[in-house]
Amino acid sequence: IDLVYFVYFISRIIPAVLIDHILFISRSHLAFNLLKSMVQYIENFNDPFFIKSPTWFISCLYMETCVRLPMLIYSVHVSTTTFECLSELFFGDHEGLLKSQRNLLLSFYFPYFMIPFICLIDSFFRINN
Repeated sequence: IDLVYFVYFISRIIPAVLIDHILFISRSHLAFNLLKSMVQYIENFNDPFFIKSPTWFISCLYMETCVRLPMLIYSVHVSTTTFECLSELFFGDHEGLLKSQRNLLLSFYFPYFMIPFICLIDSFFRINN
């Protein structure tokens, strides 16, 4: 299971740097390629969290950036915030978001809920042993 966590965190670093954390970096400080990657992401996937960037979502990204350890706290935080994103995508009404785009976004977000959730359970048992 540690290998799964390793692969998860490696796969999480690239989107975190290239997409997630761009939302709260000043546009004047962005390298052109980073801004281009965010624009391409928005154009291709029509992700409502990056189009309107609600305040709660930005605050989740700040917390995700700051709270990485211990694993238990990180797992609770990420699984909770990603569950909010999944719920919003599944139940929310997002104008212009096609069903196929919604399903693709759900498939992108789901592993980032499930793996931290498993990590949360695993961390709980490791702490209690």
